[in-house]
Amino acid sequence: MAKPGALSLQPSGPCSNGSTTRRLLTGYEGDGAGPAAPGAELWPDSHGRAVVAVPNDIDVFGLAALGMVIADLTGRLRRVNHEFARLVGRSELELLGMLFNSLTSPVDIDLGNRAMARLLENTDETVSFDKRYLRPDGSVVWAELNIRSLTCANGDVYGFLAQAVDITDRRRAETATRIERQRLDEVQHMAGLGSFEQDPVSGAIFPSGELCRILGLPTSKTVALSTLMGRVHHEDRAALGRALRECLDGGAPVDLVHRLSGTDRTARWVHTRACSMVGEDGQGKVLGTTLDITSRKRAEDALEFHTFHDSLTGLANRALFLSEVDKVLLETGRPAEPVAVLFLDLDEFKTVNDSLGHTAGDRLLRAVAGRLQSVTPAGDVLARLGGDEFALLLRSGSMPQVAQQVAGLIEDAFSLPFNVNGNEVPVSASIGIATSHPLARTSEDLLRDADLAMYLAKQNGKARTEMVRPGLQDQALKRLALISDLHQALANGELEVFYQPIVGAHDRAPVGAESLVRWYHRRRGLVSPVDFVNVAESTGYIVPLGHWVLREACRQLQAWRQAGTVDDQFYVSVNLSPRQLAEPGLVDDVGRALIDFELPARCLVLEVTESTFTLGFDAGLARLQELKLIGLRIALDDYGTGYSSLNRLGRLPIDIVKIDKSFIDRLLVSPEGRALVQSVLDVTHALGKISIAEGVEQAEQCDTLADLGCDHIQGYLFARPMPADEAARVLAQLTACSAPPTGVRPPENAMRH
Repeated sequence: MAKPGALSLQPSGPCSNGSTTRRLLTGYEGDGAGPAAPGAELWPDSHGRAVVAVPNDIDVFGLAALGMVIADLTGRLRRVNHEFARLVGRSELELLGMLFNSLTSPVDIDLGNRAMARLLENTDETVSFDKRYLRPDGSVVWAELNIRSLTCANGDVYGFLAQAVDITDRRRAETATRIERQRLDEVQHMAGLGSFEQDPVSGAIFPSGELCRILGLPTSKTVALSTLMGRVHHEDRAALGRALRECLDGGAPVDLVHRLSGTDRTARWVHTRACSMVGEDGQGKVLGTTLDITSRKRAEDALEFHTFHDSLTGLANRALFLSEVDKVLLETGRPAEPVAVLFLDLDEFKTVNDSLGHTAGDRLLRAVAGRLQSVTPAGDVLARLGGDEFALLLRSGSMPQVAQQVAGLIEDAFSLPFNVNGNEVPVSASIGIATSHPLARTSEDLLRDADLAMYLAKQNGKARTEMVRPGLQDQALKRLALISDLHQALANGELEVFYQPIVGAHDRAPVGAESLVRWYHRRRGLVSPVDFVNVAESTGYIVPLGHWVLREACRQLQAWRQAGTVDDQFYVSVNLSPRQLAEPGLVDDVGRALIDFELPARCLVLEVTESTFTLGFDAGLARLQELKLIGLRIALDDYGTGYSSLNRLGRLPIDIVKIDKSFIDRLLVSPEGRALVQSVLDVTHALGKISIAEGVEQAEQCDTLADLGCDHIQGYLFARPMPADEAARVLAQLTACSAPPTGVRPPENAMRH
């Protein structure tokens, strides 16, 4: 019997098959015999005692060039050879009786246990796997294990025979290769660069992981050429396939930018490069790379779009428009039918910008662009040239008929006001049309002609369309010269303020005077206001010009007051253009003029026309209310020529209504004309406002207006607009001659304010 502490063995041992001889184990606290021979195999006998079985082929086992191990069912080592001992860094004697798992790296223990379980269950006769052993010095060695079960004649497993091959160097090389491949994959991923190799025989593609990602395919060692081509955009598929074939067959390098069709229906852009080479087997193959350039391509496309498109509206810009016009003018073989260019400029856009703000102005421009696109024929080019200028190239149809039809569609599209920040903003446009002709050889020629026609539309009253016509360029040059001269007029002292008296309808006494600017050109003489005021308005020069007229009128009034020419109730009126009313500094400028010339606010009346409110009623209303707060009076000039309703008249913060001359001209012509004037006067007085009849030229008109209750009169009947000195003499005469008609008592509302 084994002594206490002897090696514990399973009660069953190997079968006796004549291949081994048995003797009592020595050296393991057995019966005191000498040590077992090297390479001895320990087994229990039928009484549970340890015995040694020495194989007849001991030399083969011990001298094998690969590690060999025999383990029992408990996993203890019963026999080991020198090579295995060297592999795990221990002696053969030290290893005998040790558990297999005590040598194994903890991360691989489960792997070995599962393999042994399959052998015990006779699921497998042999198992093979790689595992790591821990040496006493802490180092790790890799071994490739091949294990088979040892069975009795009845099929029961009584042990395991394992062969171990040192594969540490191989695994280290594989690990290094894997790390390098991972690094390469990471670098390729960061660069968006995939690589591939094409087999010359099968045509299969061996892709890198990054190429699979670019293609939107699962990572795979091989990809069929048909699968790869299926990812290529259908419009680019033939070109890429042809390039790859030419590369493989003839050695032509591939350098192609093409698209991939994504699974989300979005196209990705890639740059594929490839070259052919001969492998070690003498066969040709294709090596290549595919670079994802989607971001770069999108950036290039965006840059190109912004280079040739307007950033605010998305329309073509001037450069692209001119390029398209030149292209169609130089197009070979096009029919003799001319093309047309429409040049469109919004009327009074600056006033919208100034009164509602630039953000509102931008929104209006985008809305205008939308309406213009809705009437632009398919295939034609709409562009925003800058500011509030747009252009349209019409390439087909009978010209100029088609161009005029499109211009009519634009006018219809603008018939409804635009909603900008809750404000209803009526917008009109002046349109010029030019058609191609032999002298208009370039886009610049055609656009210039359309631009000139547009300015003609502006001069003829705006909100209209004009065709280019002979001599128009000469007119434009004259207009340009006029603009240049107007800028110098103030400095040269060529501008002067005239005054036209306003008198009471009943007593004919002067109550005020309207100030009107006149221009004595050093070469042309007197320039009509009709010729230069519109130019000043369209160029923006009306703002400094109006500022000068305001201060000059205030200065002159103070001079008349000090000279006793007028009394303290006398006032001057100054016209405000829509652009002036939109100026943020207007209220401060008016207040400063009153202070500088020591005038009470009641002595200044600011005149606005109904058209002032076509560009935003609420914005104009707010500015007038600011002026009212400093004590000014507001007159509505030319009433009856605009679109203001009687309801809107009641909302305006005005004190005076000036009835347009067109009403006065009909006063004595028909009962309807008289009734119309009467109705305006009645409404004016009902709203508590003062009435002034403009353009009175006949004494009978004056008497009738007095009978109807009109408060004040202005017109050639009493005086034309005149220089300040002459106006002073006329005012003195009117004052001296003024007396109410005999027996007529002026109505209460005719009192001067």
